[in-house]
Amino acid sequence: MLQDTYVPVKTERVSAQEYLIISVQQKNNIAKAKFIAPSIGDRTFGSFEIEYQSPVLKKSDFTGFLNYA
Repeated sequence: MLQDTYVPVKTERVSAQEYLIISVQQKNNIAKAKFIAPSIGDRTFGSFEIEYQSPVLKKSDFTGFLNYA
């Protein structure tokens, strides 16, 4: 059975929608937030780079090594 793996994250880039949620939930833990403008032809509203005061745990996409027993 595979277990979820979490890794500490100090800096991450998120969408504008995700930033609004994080800015409410983690407002006391955000050290810096920087707006990254969208590229020409990009269909997004840009993104935000967030630096946390203390790292937060985020689910990792890495599946690790599988045990076949």
